[in-house]
Amino acid sequence: MPKLKRTPPPSQSTSTTQVQRASSIPNFATPPNESEFINIQQRSKRTCSELSPAGPSSPTSELDDFKEEIRSMLNKWNKNQESALQNFMSKITQELTELRAQNEELQNIRTDIEESARLINANYEDIRTRMGRLESERSEQRKHIDQLEKQIQDMHANHRSAVIELRNIAPKDKENEGDLADIVLGVCGSLAVQVKPEEIRDIYRVQGSQGPTKQIIAEFHSVTLKNTILRAVRNFNKGKPPSAKLNSEHASLPGENTPIYVADRLPAAARKLFYDARRFSKSNGFQYCWTANGKIFIRKKEGEKPVLILSQSSFQNILHDN
Repeated sequence: MPKLKRTPPPSQSTSTTQVQRASSIPNFATPPNESEFINIQQRSKRTCSELSPAGPSSPTSELDDFKEEIRSMLNKWNKNQESALQNFMSKITQELTELRAQNEELQNIRTDIEESARLINANYEDIRTRMGRLESERSEQRKHIDQLEKQIQDMHANHRSAVIELRNIAPKDKENEGDLADIVLGVCGSLAVQVKPEEIRDIYRVQGSQGPTKQIIAEFHSVTLKNTILRAVRNFNKGKPPSAKLNSEHASLPGENTPIYVADRLPAAARKLFYDARRFSKSNGFQYCWTANGKIFIRKKEGEKPVLILSQSSFQNILHDN
């Protein structure tokens, strides 16, 4: 049988400590007084009315007020949103209406522009067709006019086939046909061409287009004599400086020494063409430009074939060929 261990008896200090601890622990074995228990419960339980500084109120009432306030705020916000949305939709509708009206107006303008463009295009094509027809007719008329000018020049050339003109000879006082005939005979004598007075069919002065001095127009009975005089003038002036070419001193004419020019008598249109031919020759390197029997010729250099100038179009043809 085992030995039992016994606890040694507590000392006096230990016993005193335990007694103190035991006295601090409440004694639950002894029930409290009923009145004390009721007082304790009444002191520990406090109502919501005692906690609220504003006075007594019900929690359900406060929740209802809160819900009502929230509901009121939401209703107000909804009304504001609905009003703003209605204003926005109204503005959008108005702008869409204006845009629709502007679109219709633009469509009408576009239709008008397309119609105008179609009419302009049709008119342009019509004008283009007419212009082509007019250009063709103009070309045909130009050819016909050139032919008529050539015929007229030929007629004038035949009519004036024996006529020459002498330019830059000063007139005498009370000059008559005899004085003019003496001048022509003196010029022909200086060229070593014998001309008799009876070989001069007609002689007179006319106002020329260049210079203040009137030209002397001499018509002979023979075309051969006229050509002989013109050829003699070219041979006389050939290779000489300007001061040594045919002048009034050679013909024993009184007054200041002035150059004398002898050439075919051309009609007005032919004279203008001859003037243009001389300018064309200088500008394009042609060395010779002359008239013979009322016709105008140019030649680039010695030995080449002369080119007959019939009209203004002849210049373009020469440039095109070169």
